[in-house]
Amino acid sequence: MKTFILLASVLLPGINIAIAGTLSEREIYLSATLLERVFPLADNTRAISHSFSAEEKNQMMNTLGSFRLRDSLLVIASSKQGTLLGFAVVDHVRGKDQPITYCIVVDPSLHVMTTEILVYRESYGGEVQRRSWLDQFIGKSPDDQLRPGRDIKNITGATISARSVTLGVAQILTVLRIVEPRLLRELQ
Repeated sequence: MKTFILLASVLLPGINIAIAGTLSEREIYLSATLLERVFPLADNTRAISHSFSAEEKNQMMNTLGSFRLRDSLLVIASSKQGTLLGFAVVDHVRGKDQPITYCIVVDPSLHVMTTEILVYRESYGGEVQRRSWLDQFIGKSPDDQLRPGRDIKNITGATISARSVTLGVAQILTVLRIVEPRLLRELQ
């Protein structure tokens, strides 16, 4: 029997996910569907609202520089019979004029399993939703450089969106590396 604590947790008003605000019902549905597809054998999916310690915030600022500093991050952990299968993070980055909502799913060693655009609100640049572009992130980890136009191909006509998503994925991978020890303790 599958347990989806995620849905109950995210529906509570005021949960801070990546940037201020909550996920829409559509974003919740798309996230849950993605997790079921990536982790079909999971018997437990749990949302952890991770509040950053002062030490973690300092480490993020030292590592990332211009990181969009926030107080917490919602991390979704999927497991099977107590064994961690991976983490997912829903994040928002700024496109040209509108936010782009995406989800990154990583395995326990923090290698990207998949990245998916959940909601694309711009009228142009939707090519970042193409599987062929998103698949460039598969296998990447916090140890890899993710530079737009170099390590991850840019898209003509979607340069701002491609750059924003690339930098967002790189930042989330780095943040996961920093908070991973506390996340693993919270899961026990």
